[in-house]
Amino acid sequence: MIAPKMDFGGRSSSTAATAAGDCRPPAAYFHSSCVRSIALLSLTSLALAMLCFITLRADAQIVRPVGNAPGVYVDPDRVLKRRQIDEREELTAMRSRVRAAQDAGKSEKLAYVSLPKSFAAARVAVDTHTPIPDEIRYLGGLTQIKFIFLYPESNDLMIAGPFEPVDVIDDLHAVGKKTGRPVLRLEDLTVAMRVVSHEGRGAFGCRLDPDPAAPARIRDTMLAMTGAARAERVKAVARATGPQKVSFFGKVPDDTHFALVMIGADYELKRYGLGLAQSTVPDLGTIVDNSRAAVNMIWYELAYDAMLVSPEGDAYGLRGPRLRVQAGGFDWDAKGATPKAFEFAKKMSRSMETLAMNQPFIAELQNLADQSVLAALIHRDRLDEKVGWDASWLRREAGENDAGFPMARMTVPKTADALANYTNGSIAAGGVVLSPAKIIAASPEKDVKGAMRSAKLQGLQLRREHADATVLSPLEATHPK
Repeated sequence: MIAPKMDFGGRSSSTAATAAGDCRPPAAYFHSSCVRSIALLSLTSLALAMLCFITLRADAQIVRPVGNAPGVYVDPDRVLKRRQIDEREELTAMRSRVRAAQDAGKSEKLAYVSLPKSFAAARVAVDTHTPIPDEIRYLGGLTQIKFIFLYPESNDLMIAGPFEPVDVIDDLHAVGKKTGRPVLRLEDLTVAMRVVSHEGRGAFGCRLDPDPAAPARIRDTMLAMTGAARAERVKAVARATGPQKVSFFGKVPDDTHFALVMIGADYELKRYGLGLAQSTVPDLGTIVDNSRAAVNMIWYELAYDAMLVSPEGDAYGLRGPRLRVQAGGFDWDAKGATPKAFEFAKKMSRSMETLAMNQPFIAELQNLADQSVLAALIHRDRLDEKVGWDASWLRREAGENDAGFPMARMTVPKTADALANYTNGSIAAGGVVLSPAKIIAASPEKDVKGAMRSAKLQGLQLRREHADATVLSPLEATHPK
């Protein structure tokens, strides 16, 4: 059975006259004057999802328009808006994905994908003005990176993980046919490699900025609407909040699939935090404390167990949930959130795997997490040099001599409509902060028991049998313990 196709639906947030409109980077990027003005009032939470149209460089693949993405659309003024969708259908789709993922996990297999051969094949396609084959473009249908293997004797660097046949819905939507989980993308790995090369040990992510004049408008609206019905207050607060600016930090190119996944996942997080999102996880709660107004920020950050590393340093195992949710104040201080927001963040973090089955944006953010950690390992440990792979082509960007891997250029919204869910007076905001350098800097666990040995040897055997293959035949999965 093919699971329901991935939904790049829009997201919203709310506050008690709440607005989660500020997706901020770490303190170095933070402007205290904005915080002071926002902290006086409640804003309307908002978030973003995917765009509706794309343009490409002449040497890239043609990308079709997406005018009917469920839940969201971009109007002619490049403002992101959200459609009403059938909540029952959405919940049914979530349950179907959960069942399919659980069934697939009972007989999970691994596939091996050669990075040098993948990018070499992509370069041939670009140079000959032919489409990049789907097997290359979607990294063999991998839905997660579990292992990274070096084979210097064959100049190969391979990633291995669970895989599925790919259902390419359109150029924005590619999912596994068995589970409906988004698959990894070559272009996302390229973005991760370029961002990590620029940022080194720094963080990167997304942010949403409210109109500086919004607090005064919301205050006046709340006073004027004191006796109005709840539904009318919600609409009035949303209008008063107004559109919010979209931006990114840490050299993330803002016209890429990578960037839009971050924004979409952040958008879903706000919806969960404000009780606006469907889920098969019971009692997630919300961040809203009806006893008082409060400033709450919730954001995603990377979360991995200790990386498993072979004694020879030629095998790595990625373990853990990939993501967790943190709560804090607008200055990203973990001490600044309410107890209820902290409890919500803990429940979200504990339920991350199930939530990723529910919501494809979360699963796709997990994919970005894996590819960012992989990129950080390649950058820090010079894995490309260790296997004799010249990765300079994929790191080169537009405008450079002999420009490298071409990226699909997406027309993103400049602003997003605010959607309100009137509650009490709390401020909600959110974001995505990826810091892969911190993950790989943590103390690894030596694979003294050889948990990865059989999987690495199998990859070697498959390479000997299929010397020129880019994606190697699967085998029964061996999980790092």
